[in-house]
Amino acid sequence: MKSKRPFGMFLVALSEVLAGFLLLYEGYQAFFFQAVSSALPISLGLLSFAVAYGLWRGVKWAWVIAIVLSIVGVMIAPFAFPSSILGLAIDICVILYLLRPSVRHFFGLSSAQ
Repeated sequence: MKSKRPFGMFLVALSEVLAGFLLLYEGYQAFFFQAVSSALPISLGLLSFAVAYGLWRGVKWAWVIAIVLSIVGVMIAPFAFPSSILGLAIDICVILYLLRPSVRHFFGLSSAQ
């Protein structure tokens, strides 16, 4: 039996949806206005929508992918400084939130609470 969805999960899923829209827009711009490949941002945008859905539903694979993507975001943030400060803060908050015992329990990753 699933536990009650933590309130903050709405914010995490919403951040994934917003990231998905931004990545799709970036892919659109790359496809129509630049000579670079648009496949990566479009793929990541679609993945963000899938992760947002999975986070909302409380499935384990979405938790894992969200953690991995946030860690990657933290790792690449210094190379995009200073425009990445907000993204870095969001990624750190997402990691810390998803690692909370009540949130892990929602995803069936621990027996706490």
